[in-house]
Amino acid sequence: MKQFLSGRQGAGIGKSDYDCGSWRFSWLAGLILLSVASELPPAAACSVAAAPASLVPGNSVSNSPSQLLRQGSEMVLNGQTLAIAWSQWQQGEQVITGISDTAAQQVLGLQLLSSREIGEQPIRWQLDATTALVLKAYWRNPYRYLDVSELARLNGWQWQVVGGKLTLQTAPAKITALREEPAPLKRWLVELDRPVVWQISQTRTEATVTLGAIAEPSVAQSLKPGFLPSVVGQLLGNPPEKPLELIAANNQTQLKIPLGSGDRLQVHGLSKPNCLALAVQPEVSEKREIHWAEGIWWRQQLVTPAGTNGAFPVTWLELDGRSGNLAFKPITSNVQGAPGIAPLIATARQQGAAAAINAGFFNRNNQLPLGAIRRDNRWLSGPILNRGAIAWNDRGEIEIGRLQLQETLLTAKGTRLPVLHLNSGYVQAGISRYSPDWGASYTPLTDGERLIFVENDQIVRQVLGGKAGEGTHAIPRNGYLLVGRGNAAPAELIPGTTLTLESATVPPEFARYPHILAAGPLLISDRQIVLNAIAEKFSDAFNRQAAPRSAIATTEAGTVIVVAAHVSAIGKGATLAEMARIMQQLGAVDALNLDGGSSTSLYLGGQLIDRPGSTAARVHNGLGIFLRN
Repeated sequence: MKQFLSGRQGAGIGKSDYDCGSWRFSWLAGLILLSVASELPPAAACSVAAAPASLVPGNSVSNSPSQLLRQGSEMVLNGQTLAIAWSQWQQGEQVITGISDTAAQQVLGLQLLSSREIGEQPIRWQLDATTALVLKAYWRNPYRYLDVSELARLNGWQWQVVGGKLTLQTAPAKITALREEPAPLKRWLVELDRPVVWQISQTRTEATVTLGAIAEPSVAQSLKPGFLPSVVGQLLGNPPEKPLELIAANNQTQLKIPLGSGDRLQVHGLSKPNCLALAVQPEVSEKREIHWAEGIWWRQQLVTPAGTNGAFPVTWLELDGRSGNLAFKPITSNVQGAPGIAPLIATARQQGAAAAINAGFFNRNNQLPLGAIRRDNRWLSGPILNRGAIAWNDRGEIEIGRLQLQETLLTAKGTRLPVLHLNSGYVQAGISRYSPDWGASYTPLTDGERLIFVENDQIVRQVLGGKAGEGTHAIPRNGYLLVGRGNAAPAELIPGTTLTLESATVPPEFARYPHILAAGPLLISDRQIVLNAIAEKFSDAFNRQAAPRSAIATTEAGTVIVVAAHVSAIGKGATLAEMARIMQQLGAVDALNLDGGSSTSLYLGGQLIDRPGSTAARVHNGLGIFLRN
């Protein structure tokens, strides 16, 4: 048991079933803006303009803003509406514009560098790899904003607030050349006449780079069919079938780049003006440590588990409950009832969480939970199959271990009837119980269920439920609903029968914690790997599967880490055994595997920081981290 996080009232929201799919994704930043002077004399063709004094290393853009003018959650960038948190402040006669830092990384292309200072954020402007600029960072819960006012002024960006949305218009640009560099570089160069906005998206088979620029006719004519596959083939021995495509429309140009298994598209600005380099190569993860808020460190690096050859890109948050600034809550995608899935990014934003990670399993078809979710002493979903769980309380204590909930019904005649599950989408023959914490009503999960309504500890009526998925039945507000499956409702359970309910957790220590989330399997206990997927009723295929992974752990330092690990440089995700060793190398004392695969999602400050949001599956529940200040 370790010191954890202080409690806080409120908050809740939220895939995954058992599939933990082996999708492979790149988690490159989404939108990048190249920012160097677009009209340099010929003699300066390969140089970078000097940064102004207010942006050189060690200097910050502005002091803390004094008066909030306006804020919003949507930004229109060259006509494209994006979900971006922004604020504007008045400071003297100057209007300061701030954009959430994780969004600025995606929308403005600011490469966020390691920093120990919460109030200052060093960045690298894409075309100048030698100079770190420093922007002022400041807070308005739950976002950390970067002051981009000076950058906007220097680059001639046009800001305007229209209908509650911050609009940004940049000058149109042209793609002047698109050419291949010879081996051993194996990359494309996209040359432009001025800074442009660009966006990258990636699936298992294709990457698309969208540039806010028009390609001159000579550029399209210069494309050689089969060009890029030759590069990919040389790099990975795995050439895709289609060549690169160039598509122009609406003052934009899309470059569609086919990918083979394990491919990643890397995009970089070069140290000469207005030039992008595109290369298909194994994914890399630059080491990063950012003191993001009081009690929150954002970290990433490549991790090579002991005994393996694969280096996995790992992103995690280290959370220090001793700061007094943090609170944890289970969050679900539907605050009105059990069913429902949504992108973690949407759930976290709606609930006002500063950070979040996906948590437990669920059935993707009926969108019901498959494991423990306990919030403020209410079992929204009960534990199943003696699987691993994490529990915590408002005094800052935490417990990680395998968990069961044992419930028994006792009749007036002394008959004892076991209740298999409480508020669960997991279906077995026997008696299950559904309380108002499940929601206002219950819909049969299997054909021919017997529904027994209990009010004030007494059975009041009994009906047949009909076909699975049809009809709804109100759950008694002052009692619960018993569901008998597979002829499991004994003759004693008739109207008028008085019932006594006994309930206990195994181990008993879990009962005193108001908050619990379960997934599994348990990875580490007391610094030792204790992985036993079969004991937690996971299949052997699940145990051996390689996939992106999510996990949570306590550390020797008394902190908590929430971790997302993605595919390695050889194009495979981590097995459970590899994930256990990853957590061990990150300093875990006790560690729990969470739902993974396409569900793996790590959220911070309005955006996913481990992968593009468009590649993450919808999930049922997660762990939300909330700021007090």
